[in-house]
Amino acid sequence: MNASFFKKTGVLFIFLVAVPWASACEVCFGNPEDPQTKGMQAAIITLLVITYVTLVTILGFFIYIFRGRARAMQQASTKT
Repeated sequence: MNASFFKKTGVLFIFLVAVPWASACEVCFGNPEDPQTKGMQAAIITLLVITYVTLVTILGFFIYIFRGRARAMQQASTKT
C-alpha cells in the first residue's frame, strides 16, 4: 500500500470522527431565535428586494421605450 492510500484513509477517518464537531450551524438546524437565523432571513429579504426592484425598473424602462415608439409612430401616421 502506498502513502496516498493512508492519506485518504486518514482524511476519511478524521471526517468520520469529527462529525459531532462539524455539525451544521443553528441556521441549518432551524432555531428561529438564533441571531444567525435572523441575519440570514434579513439577507434573503434584502436580496429579493434588490432583485425585484431591478427587474421592475428594467420592465418599466422597456414599457417607457415601447410607449414612446408607439406615440412616435402614431404621430408619424397622422402627419401623412
